[in-house]
Order: sequence, then structure tokens, then C-alpha cells
Amino acid sequence: MEIQESLMPREKMQRYGIGSFVDIELLALFLRTGTRTQDVMTFSRELLQRFGSLYGLLSAEESQFAEVEGIGLAKYAQLKGLLNWRDAILACE
Repeated sequence: MEIQESLMPREKMQRYGIGSFVDIELLALFLRTGTRTQDVMTFSRELLQRFGSLYGLLSAEESQFAEVEGIGLAKYAQLKGLLNWRDAILACE
């Protein structure tokens, strides 16, 4: 599925800066791709609705991800890696 350029996270970042992003756009930027049936923005929106928040998504267990179509081992590892990266950054402060 194609996304209108005005809604694509990378292009929005170039025009308005990363500070203009909401959680859905940050997640879409990180995930880069959606599923076979959903573009990355729709997929990101559904993930955040399902898990309640970005933190809820990142802290979910693998068994919870197994119930979500489009989340395989690669995307699960990306999301868990992001949470660990955040923890490492906070530990350096």
C-alpha cells in the first residue's frame, strides 16, 4: 500500500523536524514497513491502540506479540532492542 508523501515519517522529519512527531509517526519511522495488508502508519496506529501506549508496546512480552499479525521475530527484536537502547541511554546520563 502506498502512503501519501505528506504523511510519510521521513519526509515529515525533513520538513518539520523530529519534534513534530506523535507516537504513531515515531513508531512508523522506527518500524519502516507495515504488513502485506497495512501501510506502516496504519500498522503503527493499530499497535499503539492494541497495547495502549508506546511504553506498553515496548514492554510487552513475546507471547503478546505472537497474537499480532505482522509481528514476527524481526519486528519483535527491533522493538525490544529499542527499549534496551533507551535504558542504556538513560544509564549514561
